[in-house]
Amino acid sequence: MPREATGLEICAIIMILFGIMGLITFVPGVLLFYINGYDTMVAFPGLLFSILLIVVGWGLTKPSTGPMVITSFPECIKELPKIKHSMEGVEGWLAQGKDFQIAFFEIEPTAKIPPHSHAAQFGIVMDGEMRLTIGDETRVYR
Repeated sequence: MPREATGLEICAIIMILFGIMGLITFVPGVLLFYINGYDTMVAFPGLLFSILLIVVGWGLTKPSTGPMVITSFPECIKELPKIKHSMEGVEGWLAQGKDFQIAFFEIEPTAKIPPHSHAAQFGIVMDGEMRLTIGDETRVYR
């Protein structure tokens, strides 16, 4: 029986996302340090911190009874700056820093997102499903 996710579990998922972003940026960061003649060992605390975020976040998301159902984001996300756009049925909040952006969207089942393009990104569907076309390939994500 599905249950509503707790604020702690949603924050844990955010921890996992930050950890994944840290892992993704680790290798290019080490290469840049190496190319520019810096000591590459200074990047390893960031790697360990990223792994720690993923492990702790994963441990906090283990539901005790049944799968999670997220009906809405917690206040810690809804207090972020709102994303300005003109799409009906789409609401978004943005967390960003010097080298990253994380967008959180609530998309109504009837919402239409117009075709668009941007730089590479990844996403996680936390509840429901989404039909997404990338290039010529359309897939359903759950």
